[in-house]
Amino acid sequence: IIDGNLGDLRDILKKGATFNRETPGVPIAYTTNFLKDNELAVIKNNSEYIETTSKAYTDGKINIDHSG
Repeated sequence: IIDGNLGDLRDILKKGATFNRETPGVPIAYTTNFLKDNELAVIKNNSEYIETTSKAYTDGKINIDHSG
């Protein structure tokens, strides 16, 4: 609905759209600028993660061989 123009948001609100607990909104994307010089504020960060997968078997058996 809104592609970055704040005026579009005002128009939507004037037409009766409301933002409250029943109609929550979340940002899809955003940019930030430094107050001192209006330069684009960029955070360069990455993370690594381990993807874990599991599979459920509904029919099977386990053989346990213990020697000790």
